Amino acid sequence: MHDIFKCPAFSKSEIYLRAISEKISSSDMVHLQAPAEINSIIALSFLESALIEKKINYKRRITAPNSHLPRDEVTKYEQPDIGLSVVINLTRDTEEFSKLDDSNLIEIFGRSVEFELGSSGNKVNSVLDVVSQCASIAYSMDESPRLRKLRYLVGAGQWLRESMDTTYDPIHSMIRDHLKSEGSINVVPLPESHEEGDTLLKKIPTRMISRLRKKWAEMDYNDRAMALSEIALLGIDETEISTSRLEELIWHRIVHPSMDFDLATTLEKVQLSWPKGASEARLFASELIDSLITDASFNLSN
Repeated sequence: MHDIFKCPAFSKSEIYLRAISEKISSSDMVHLQAPAEINSIIALSFLESALIEKKINYKRRITAPNSHLPRDEVTKYEQPDIGLSVVINLTRDTEEFSKLDDSNLIEIFGRSVEFELGSSGNKVNSVLDVVSQCASIAYSMDESPRLRKLRYLVGAGQWLRESMDTTYDPIHSMIRDHLKSEGSINVVPLPESHEEGDTLLKKIPTRMISRLRKKWAEMDYNDRAMALSEIALLGIDETEISTSRLEELIWHRIVHPSMDFDLATTLEKVQLSWPKGASEARLFASELIDSLITDASFNLSN
């Protein structure tokens, strides 16, 4: 694996995130807290995996999904009497990275960063999500096989961000390209993925994708480009999918041996399986973390 901080997505946050990893590594007890939401649960799996490998004692607390919180409620967290508390906060407003203070309470939430794209010098703003942050913190602490198996999920939180529904996310692309270059994931066009045809691209007939799969190996570059462009034109009618997501779903499917489907489809299936009730969601989330830290997979059979 390449150093995660060699990925440009983390260039503005390395000092801050490494400081958190050092603080966690020096703690005798770590109290972890996160809501029963898919992105915070994936984030927690990275931290727990590192704590297990470093033999650091920790406690996990899963709270109710954010949908169960009273509207406009602002949750306040307190420093623990013993040890360090790490809270994944999905409701806090986005802020820029700053210097880590001496508190025994660390809140991890979306952080805004600014990038220059290419040689044009144009600057864009994006947000480093909680999964990306927790993954980089974990890899600063440990690079054991347990964490290597989770590597394919580093960019999952960026995909899950609602901002992907409206605009291009440079951080998602940077992390995807970094993971591909080191061999942690494969990135393939739609015909080479396991997409069933009706999970994410509902307007594209399954039979159309099936026919294209059968011919794909015999097609040259130009024929493939034309075929994918035809699919893209059909996909543009998808009112629920942004152009940025559509491009990813047609040309950049992330696949990994641990998944039966590509990452986008797998995350969608997990979300559709998520219970609505608070207690059921907390139990589901806890079991999901156990599955991720055990074999780095989303086990939905239970």
